[in-house]
Amino acid sequence: MLALAAWGGLSLSRKAGGEAVIVVNGETYASLPLKTDAQMVLSPGNGFDAACDHTNTVIIRDGRVCVVDANCRDHICENRGWIEFDGESIVCLPHRLVVSVSGGEARGVDAAAG
Repeated sequence: MLALAAWGGLSLSRKAGGEAVIVVNGETYASLPLKTDAQMVLSPGNGFDAACDHTNTVIIRDGRVCVVDANCRDHICENRGWIEFDGESIVCLPHRLVVSVSGGEARGVDAAAG
């Protein structure tokens, strides 16, 4: 019961994200609004160093973001699935890529509603 109550409290206090922030090698490459559907292919010379062979495809759809394709060995970034809440992230460690969600407004019970 305690775990269920804690889960419910956390679910109500989550913030829907406002933007997807794409960081490559520790530097912000792009910030894209989650309200606009988009697709970005990060490849050598377009996000990644021209000398590497890294490729990742990031999709924003319906207020969520995910990595749908990557040529890394483990594909953990692809398996992470869709993220949409402030503070969530997808990491492709071999490619030094981080896609995170930030901003947005709080979801949950309206304090003014009695």
